[in-house]
Amino acid sequence: MQATLDGIRVVEQGTFITGPCAGMMLADLGADVIKVESPDGDPYRAYQGGQYSPHFQAYNRNKRSIALDMKRQDDCEVLRSLVREADVYIQNFRPGTAARLGAGFEQLLELNPRLVYCSISGFGSTGPYAGHPSYDSVAQALSGFLSVVVDYRRPQFLGPALADAITGLYASQGILGALVQRGRTGRGCHLEVSMLEAMAHFAVEPFAAFFALGQTPRDWWRRSKRRNSHVMRGSIRAYGGLPSTRASGRSWIRASLVNRSRTG
Repeated sequence: MQATLDGIRVVEQGTFITGPCAGMMLADLGADVIKVESPDGDPYRAYQGGQYSPHFQAYNRNKRSIALDMKRQDDCEVLRSLVREADVYIQNFRPGTAARLGAGFEQLLELNPRLVYCSISGFGSTGPYAGHPSYDSVAQALSGFLSVVVDYRRPQFLGPALADAITGLYASQGILGALVQRGRTGRGCHLEVSMLEAMAHFAVEPFAAFFALGQTPRDWWRRSKRRNSHVMRGSIRAYGGLPSTRASGRSWIRASLVNRSRTG
């Protein structure tokens, strides 16, 4: 069966997680993703040593890769030739960096008017924080997401880099929509995705509770250790040491341990 994005070519000039995650999601759907790296490679390659760290592999499957030095004119021309034949270009530089490298939206649109150009940043290209770098924990905190999942009385940052990955997911969804729009208009477009906005949208339920009911996550934590929401909450020790999680309301999710030696 033909893959959904078979025939779609993506040039991804991303590092670490947000840009590579967006490219990976398109690659998983069958797009031909060409990852453009500096001669030193994506810094995530060497995370905890080596050139193919599991962290790098997690967000860069199903891609081809090429190393280009954007300070060399001949390598810049290679990038331009790739863009001329591409459907999508993804970058997660700080605002203004891509243009200095000759890969800004207007510059690449001249080469390919049908190009869907996706730029990912911490805070967008305008506003007081536009020039600031952002990290996963920063986006989670400033968006208010951490107030929902972390007890303010015992603050502790846990779990994977959610803001990075979620921003990549939003970017890939936006790119798919832009490709549909291009199919109608024949023209490319500039798609901007920020980590802050992605996480604020992802945490839309507590914002709705605040504007409708005046409740904040801190109010929930004060009432109980368990949050007053529709997410699963609470746990007890079950048979065989397996945890059983209780959902809010009357819903229960029971986990049981099947002893195959007893049941045959």
